[in-house]
Amino acid sequence: MPRPKNPFFRFKQFTIWQDQTALKVCTEACILGAYAAVSGAHRILDIGTGTGLLALMTAQRAPQAQVVGVEIEPNAALQAQQNAQKSPFAARVQICQIPIQDFMPTVAFDLVVCNPPFFNNHLPARAFARQQALHTQTLPFEDLAVATARLLTPDGQLVILLPAYETQLFVQTAQQNGLFPVNQLAIYQRVGSPIFRLITTFGRANHLFDTETLYIHETDGSYSATFKALLKPYYLHL
Repeated sequence: MPRPKNPFFRFKQFTIWQDQTALKVCTEACILGAYAAVSGAHRILDIGTGTGLLALMTAQRAPQAQVVGVEIEPNAALQAQQNAQKSPFAARVQICQIPIQDFMPTVAFDLVVCNPPFFNNHLPARAFARQQALHTQTLPFEDLAVATARLLTPDGQLVILLPAYETQLFVQTAQQNGLFPVNQLAIYQRVGSPIFRLITTFGRANHLFDTETLYIHETDGSYSATFKALLKPYYLHL
């Protein structure tokens, strides 16, 4: 039988309880939380916060920032709120249960981070909550791009995690809404493996963008030096 998922994931400064949420803490989401450029950001928005992972990771690195996590699924929103309240950043992290399409704050955000649903044409997942988390029916790319363009400051950035094909689709949609790629991190499991995920940073200026590469593992299966340096502020045993 498969081993059951751990009900919590402990980081150096906070713990993510995940027994009430459809999707659990995963390596690529942790990379996104550690990689997104938070310097100078005073207001950060995590769209589809789930457990609150990205909200808390960015709050740790940006002590100057107020962080808001938006989540549509009630159980996930409640668990994210509980995770935030138990963290050292409770005073700076707010969780809102609301569709991003209906989220109307009075002040814009300097940074938006998002690990969105990306299964466009897959068969529905068996559990409804997991289906919501994995499928784009509840958050179409068009809605995500429109909301982000509306919520960002003029110099703000969106940092988003997607597989390669879905990245191509989202780039087209984002450009139609005035958001253009400025940086892209290609994530591989190891040298010689296919692209695992892409983290793309978008801004309002349309120009050539930089590309970077991250290998999670060395050929012997150990974590790469780059991965360890990136996640060392978070992972307990790095």
